[in-house]
Amino acid sequence: SKDGIDVQSNGSMCYVIVTGRSLLWTLLSLVALMAVLSALITPKWLIGPQIKDTSNYFLLFNH
Repeated sequence: SKDGIDVQSNGSMCYVIVTGRSLLWTLLSLVALMAVLSALITPKWLIGPQIKDTSNYFLLFNH
């Protein structure tokens, strides 16, 4: 080549071995990522459900 950089294009292929373990690891990683993202987007799990206490006319939160 003119710049001293040789590009080899001999048609060599790259193989990816997919096993059951690697497939399961990838799927569980995606599920964990989606769970973390949904927890960051919706903080409903952090606040908790509202509980109405009508005896003192206060609105309590369950901790």
